[in-house]
Amino acid sequence: MMTDSVIANLPPDGLRVIIRSLLASHPDITTSFEDATRQYLAQAQTKSSKSQLTTLDIDGLEKTQKIARCMLGSGQAFDGVSILDKLVVRGIQIALDSPETEKQRVDSLLASMDGDLVQAMTAVTKRLAVSSGARVFSSIEQNIVQRLLESLTQCQEMLKGTFIAFPYGRGLWQMSSPAWGSAQMSKIIEGFSTHVQNGFTAFDMADHYGDAEVLYGRFRSMYPHKDEMFTATKYCVFHPITVSREAVQANVSERCSRLQQEVIDLLQFHWQLWDNPQYIDALQYLVEDKRVARIGLCNFDTEHLERVVETGVKIYTNQVQFSLIDSRPTVKMADACSRYGIKLLTYGTLCGGFIADKWLNQPEPDVYDTNITPSQRKYYGMICSWGGWDLFQELLSVLRTIATKHKVNISNIATRWVLDYFPYVGAVIIGARIATKTMQFLTASVLATLISAAAAAKQMQINYYSDTKCKSYSGQLDVTWAQSIYAGKTNCYNYHYGSSMLIAECQAGGCLCNIYKSRDCNGYLDQMRYTGDCKCKTATSLAQAFACYYNA
Repeated sequence: MMTDSVIANLPPDGLRVIIRSLLASHPDITTSFEDATRQYLAQAQTKSSKSQLTTLDIDGLEKTQKIARCMLGSGQAFDGVSILDKLVVRGIQIALDSPETEKQRVDSLLASMDGDLVQAMTAVTKRLAVSSGARVFSSIEQNIVQRLLESLTQCQEMLKGTFIAFPYGRGLWQMSSPAWGSAQMSKIIEGFSTHVQNGFTAFDMADHYGDAEVLYGRFRSMYPHKDEMFTATKYCVFHPITVSREAVQANVSERCSRLQQEVIDLLQFHWQLWDNPQYIDALQYLVEDKRVARIGLCNFDTEHLERVVETGVKIYTNQVQFSLIDSRPTVKMADACSRYGIKLLTYGTLCGGFIADKWLNQPEPDVYDTNITPSQRKYYGMICSWGGWDLFQELLSVLRTIATKHKVNISNIATRWVLDYFPYVGAVIIGARIATKTMQFLTASVLATLISAAAAAKQMQINYYSDTKCKSYSGQLDVTWAQSIYAGKTNCYNYHYGSSMLIAECQAGGCLCNIYKSRDCNGYLDQMRYTGDCKCKTATSLAQAFACYYNA
């Protein structure tokens, strides 16, 4: 009775904190928690009619969205999908009828529902997983997914002739959960383009990151210099399976299809079940597959990495956690990498964003607060294991002193420490949301230092001075095209040459979304344009042109 009184009187946020803490401290109760959740949701469903979903207002839509998310998270994938197929349509109806004052709220809701669709497909994939790979849909399951597809098609029809862009094109890159956030497809394409223009042409993803592969594949297929991009994805095994050549080949086929590539630059293999030695067989089957250019590992410890190499499988990389807080790779992994010529691709280098100026002189966070991401909850635990929040603040203070000397930020120093001091580190993987600050960090930190250290000869700039003439070229490669003059009406400016790729941004003037594909100012324009009501005439950059083109 006393515990019931506590539950009845605790504020909802406090109850969430306690539940998260219990699950973190006692993971063995997770199954019981999920079972109880399913029972509650089943009872809640019997009290409401699905027909009511078609008349929900925006408040009701947000509440029902939470129910659908609970279903997806507790193993009721198809029940969640059957609700989402009604919600997506109702969301469009509300968007069409809402006043301008509600536009921001409605846009945010639709973007979050786009993320829910990604989560739904991930949940469905998990439900189909069996030891031999994946089972086929039952007839009932097939009908449920088909109805969702029909609802999305209906939404597209409803938006024809309106000024509202179809909002369910895709969610954020880091899409394994809505907790990571969501964004409109046009913003995602623009974000990809901005990174590539700044020389960041290598992208890391995985088979279970929603459909990050699909997003990347769509962008890459449109990009005029796609051969300059480097694709790294993962083949992850989290549950018991029976490894076969056919199953491995099927997974590679799926990766190629989603990425729209015939050959994958780097396929990283993750294996969860060390009691089962079939990971060796899987890797040997990957060696046989000519569609895999390079094989890497993901989260392999030193012992199992060495077992793989000793079988004769050539391993190029191993993706592991490595930071100022977690330097475990320096113990045994470093020697193995040096002996076998393996490079580490490191994640967690910024501890989910904690190693940053914004956390300097800040109180210890409430990691169960709704503003804290799942990644930060994970890395907060690493900080506690390392030495606690007070010691972490001392570290940030030291980093700030160093950063001030070099006129950069704390994150820059933490990144350079991993990249510069350990020769077996090949690259640092930085998780990036779609924001201007992301590029400020990348440009100031990784790009600038990488250029000075290893790629100075590949960076060229042409300064536009006057009268549409490209002058004052400085660089070491392809001087002829760099010094050429474009004599048309469009101004050539801000030419950048990086990673053997020219990106020419030309202010469009009266032209339509112009994108240069050639390596001189006189080259032909690749006119990517939307031929409907909008002519994309306002596009003044590659990013805007791609975004406008994709919305077509």
